Amino acid sequence: MSLHVFDFNWEALFTDRNIYLSISTCVCAFLVTWRIWRFTVCPVLWPKEPKELPYWIPFLGHVGGFFMDFNTAIDGGLKHFKNREPFTMNIAGTSIYIISDAQDAAVVWKNSSTITMDPLSVKLYIWVGMSAKSREVLFQAHQDAKYNEGNAKPLTPQQMMIQLHHRQSHPGARLDYHIEESTLPSMFRNLDLKAKQHPAVLGRSGKGTRVSLLKLCTHIFIKGQTDAYFGQAIWWADPHLMDYFMVWEHTNWKYLFEMPSFMSGDMLQAKGNLIQGFTKYLAIPREERKDASYFVQTVEDMLREVGLTESEIGSMLMLHYWAIIGNVYKIAFWLVTYMVQRPELLEAVRREVTAAVGDDRLDENYLTEKCPNLEVLFNETLRLTVTSPLGRVVTGPTNINGKVLQEGNMLMVIFRELHFNSAIWGEEAQSFRAQRFLDNPKLLRNPSFRPWGGGNNMCPGRFLAKRSIYAFVAILLSKYHIGIEEHASIPKGDSTKPSPGVMPIAEGEDLLLNVTVA
Repeated sequence: MSLHVFDFNWEALFTDRNIYLSISTCVCAFLVTWRIWRFTVCPVLWPKEPKELPYWIPFLGHVGGFFMDFNTAIDGGLKHFKNREPFTMNIAGTSIYIISDAQDAAVVWKNSSTITMDPLSVKLYIWVGMSAKSREVLFQAHQDAKYNEGNAKPLTPQQMMIQLHHRQSHPGARLDYHIEESTLPSMFRNLDLKAKQHPAVLGRSGKGTRVSLLKLCTHIFIKGQTDAYFGQAIWWADPHLMDYFMVWEHTNWKYLFEMPSFMSGDMLQAKGNLIQGFTKYLAIPREERKDASYFVQTVEDMLREVGLTESEIGSMLMLHYWAIIGNVYKIAFWLVTYMVQRPELLEAVRREVTAAVGDDRLDENYLTEKCPNLEVLFNETLRLTVTSPLGRVVTGPTNINGKVLQEGNMLMVIFRELHFNSAIWGEEAQSFRAQRFLDNPKLLRNPSFRPWGGGNNMCPGRFLAKRSIYAFVAILLSKYHIGIEEHASIPKGDSTKPSPGVMPIAEGEDLLLNVTVA
């Protein structure tokens, strides 16, 4: 028998007529071989490595799905692996470990030796234009610096800023002063919806006052806390700061994703305007800014001492302003949105909080100790809306649940998957049901409930956020009856892109309320 099995006419294969078919065949063969090697053979050869979510296009990986709809891309990974072990996603050549199990997240919280956020902080500082020299001094402990006086051990400015957040916002005299002397008087004043020029009032009629919930929350929490932290001089520096910030709120995902400038003009302009506003603020004589908070004044002194320029300090204040201001108004917005859709819950909360409110006074102890419906409303709102990932960088081999994470890669703890885990929260995990916290109070301490993060990096503003939102709800419901305006639509959130902290309110969305005097 003639052996002509391999006697193939290769020249004919690559004629003009067949060239495209031939190239396609070769590419497909390569991709299939590569895919089998990477996603079938490699996991067998290296079983301790977190498995990688398969994809077809080398290098690009899941970049399209990640940018288009972040949460859906993560959900796809969980459905593929059918477990909650750490897994890897390739995003344009960058390996990101995905952590979705509560026990694994607890390991991340406790590990400060091989897991850190410092490289991510450096990136933030690069993106706001801070020089290499200034970035370097932020991570050096200046032993003889004035800001280190009284510290048990010398801290870097980066570490010290975290401590200053704690000193300002943790329970104690400074937080009490902040709440009692600034936040509460501002709330009583700004919740006077009878004022002629109130920015949240859209119209009045015999049926009541038409109010924008979004404008009300931004006025109470963004305007109010900007006043509390920076004093009135910030508005002298730039009266449009809030407008810039709201543009930034809808575009900062481009900053986090390092989108190219030709796709990020709106974000870059908002960022530049905010930095310029804070830089102008710093140029105002200090004696005219005496009403600024302890945090703002102390951070400014420290950064001037270590040699940052005024513009760089303005950049730093912009980043911290984002951290301080960017979440509480959204929690309040979603809380009221959930509440007014449920008349029985609304009435139960109203009955609870009314006794805590008098003429320009508020019994905060009563709110925290005697208002269980307010508490479960607050916690269920956090569970459903604090869905953003927590990013960290691995600086050395790290064992999590039997899988070894390698140095240089990024990890993300996915709060959404913790908070929507049906094994903990039931089949209706993605639905609002405040009663679940009353039925099972232990859920509040469950490792799958982590709205404020965990470990040493828990959100320092959590105490201020809770006290100010409780106060807002109590004053609002004691003064007014609220309901959804006729024909108003229920607002939607934007869960397609990661946002620090609370789920963003989709651009153009709002809830219109009908408000009458109680």
